Amino acid sequence: MLSRRFSERSLLEWPNAGGATKPEETLLMRLSAAILSISLLAAPAFAQAAAQSNPGPAAGVPDLLKRALAAPASGQLFAYDFEDRIEDKDGQRTVRGRIDPTRKAGDRVTITYLDDERKKPYDMRQADKKYEQNATGDIFCDTRSREDVTGVVDKGEAPGGGRLFGFIPKPEPQTEKMVRDLMTKMSAEAIVDEVSGLLRSFNATLLKAHKVNLFGEVRQATFSADCEALPNGRAYTARTDLTALISTMGKTYTQKTVQLITNVTPAG
Repeated sequence: MLSRRFSERSLLEWPNAGGATKPEETLLMRLSAAILSISLLAAPAFAQAAAQSNPGPAAGVPDLLKRALAAPASGQLFAYDFEDRIEDKDGQRTVRGRIDPTRKAGDRVTITYLDDERKKPYDMRQADKKYEQNATGDIFCDTRSREDVTGVVDKGEAPGGGRLFGFIPKPEPQTEKMVRDLMTKMSAEAIVDEVSGLLRSFNATLLKAHKVNLFGEVRQATFSADCEALPNGRAYTARTDLTALISTMGKTYTQKTVQLITNVTPAG
């Protein structure tokens, strides 16, 4: 168990300890980073990824869906506790901590628990730098989605309430190319609360294998996320789950990730 200060997001991008890496390890890290970027960094963008292969009849974007994908002008940030649980070919690790994005750089993240059971643990000095760089507090469900989606399908009332939508993705321009390409091959469903206009949940499944190059591909991927309302009228991603089957250099492994965000309070 360690107590360090860094951001939870860079857990997904830590380099291998010990300096140089093998070519297959480099590709594995790139594939892993792409998968994890979607689940933990760009989760709300999956709400755009519905029915890519069979989107149904073309339609304009309903006001309810526009409302769910539109980030308000409010600049209110929130502090929160997080827990990341990641399992891949190297073993398991769990990280818990708290982030306050309004504090000065270098002092925004406090890690309260770290359990890394892998054979090759991360270089913590490099992890500190990456975690802090990403401690922006962007946990909202509406900030990574464009409103001008296409191929919208209104699937009616969702089980348990809310409106169920499917549509073709339009990732933000700054999204990494590998992540953009992967998203467009996924079929997703998003549920929007009809009273508040907030995203309630969404899930996505990779429809066909995504090749990264001649040596690596994401064979399967399933994703789900739950959103919770905040006092300021926005929603944050309270839980994300992802399971992916990744193949590279003739080797295949499963990667599973879970992220929980709790105890969200106004900061600043």
